[in-house]
Amino acid sequence: MLDLGSGSGILAIAALRLGAAGALCLDVNPEAVACARRNGIANGVEARLAHRQGGPADLAGEAFELVVANVGGDLLLDEAPRIARLAIPGGRLLLSGVLGGFAGELAAAYEAEGCEERSRAFPGGFCTLLLVRAR
Repeated sequence: MLDLGSGSGILAIAALRLGAAGALCLDVNPEAVACARRNGIANGVEARLAHRQGGPADLAGEAFELVVANVGGDLLLDEAPRIARLAIPGGRLLLSGVLGGFAGELAAAYEAEGCEERSRAFPGGFCTLLLVRAR
């Protein structure tokens, strides 16, 4: 699985603790990469957790069964073509960090890239979308 914009690495750590075989934390901020590394060690998952500094463009050609991203809406919208391709066909994308009013725009951006929306939730006024990459 990929934790895009991983920050502390909490989403990757949770996925590993819930049974994911492996995870990659990716963040543009070197301090976030170091923080995620420390948190992986503290949670005993460091053997299954990799870390890289960079953004979606740095993963060209790689794809994951699950992509999670809790980042600002501008990145999710602007990078939709790249982020959608980070999921394997049939893979899931769990996207959050977008104000609820932009849910339709976010869903449309990923549907244009071959993803199908499966669910939508609005915790705390923000939108969380679960999508599956169809192609």
